[in-house]
Amino acid sequence: DGPTWFEVFTHMKSLLRWTDESYHLGVVEDSSVLSDDPVARKQVEGSSIVVLVDVDPAVRDEIEVSSGCSIVGFDMRGGGGGGVAAAAAGGGGGSNQFAFRQVSTLDRVLNMPKRVDSLSQDIEELWRRRNADDLLYMLLVLIDSCVQIVPRVSMASSSQGLGLLWCMFSNCRKEVLECVADPNCRAALDCLTGCGLNDQVCSYQCIVSYESPLFEKFSQCVLQRNNCMKNFAEIPELPVVEPMTTFRNAPLTHEKAEEILIGWLGEERHSWKVVTGQNAAYDIFPNQHQIFYRGNSRRSFWYDPVFQAKTFDGSLVWRRRHYRVRRGKKPGTFFFSVLDNGVISNEFWRIADVDDDLSW
Repeated sequence: DGPTWFEVFTHMKSLLRWTDESYHLGVVEDSSVLSDDPVARKQVEGSSIVVLVDVDPAVRDEIEVSSGCSIVGFDMRGGGGGGVAAAAAGGGGGSNQFAFRQVSTLDRVLNMPKRVDSLSQDIEELWRRRNADDLLYMLLVLIDSCVQIVPRVSMASSSQGLGLLWCMFSNCRKEVLECVADPNCRAALDCLTGCGLNDQVCSYQCIVSYESPLFEKFSQCVLQRNNCMKNFAEIPELPVVEPMTTFRNAPLTHEKAEEILIGWLGEERHSWKVVTGQNAAYDIFPNQHQIFYRGNSRRSFWYDPVFQAKTFDGSLVWRRRHYRVRRGKKPGTFFFSVLDNGVISNEFWRIADVDDDLSW
């Protein structure tokens, strides 16, 4: 059996705080509200946003949230929808019904103009993707619409309009025209345009399906050099995960940490094989090989992931990326950077643990 909704939203509580420590998600079970638990009821009725999943209809109909902006309800049991609490839980499976209603006036919505029906569609779409990243983003969309502006959301949902076109044709006219004139590159742009709100899976599937030198030049000019989309992203600082400090009963050094990453390379054609992942867009692929190796110059270190990805026609294609790796301050920490289809990605990695025999 999978986790209960209570466990899922308890995990969301941590993810939300790691996104912004000012965000608070209270998690209560409907049985607590039915039993008139004063703490649970206060938590529910004092919430700005209400999300509930599979709650008892008696709870749903009884409680009013006077200070709230949005009530969102999901019923996985086929019994309808509604809303009560800052977060709620339950369990079970079945059909997926959705209900959305606005409690207060649109004057409370900070991210104007955002029509209620449009917000409802966004929330339902994010919910139906059924993964932790999109569930977290759903909560951020609600916060952005009802409580305070969330830069990560407002940046993605804002339309650049004429400013975007002016930036593209002022700085990247050649790259834009060449991409639009090429059927494969134009297909990549059309594919990305058709992806839903914050749909990383769709976006990366578009990229691996249609990547080409022309698309890379387009992205490098429009997105990387001139940032016409006005996007930004920083490496998250939370949660803090400390690297391991010893290996095989000896203090971990930078050299030994690199040898751990190199792993099985030499005996095998790869350093490591990935058997599980968390992000549906970037690390859940059918066949992933990690290859770490030292370069010719002093302290140069490289990482080449080689993986299969599924294209939109259902076929599997091999893809490869080439990362530069630099040591962090502590042994077992690393800074990774890669040019992926024209866009530079910066990452912070750490070795949390490893078996002495490198079996994992």
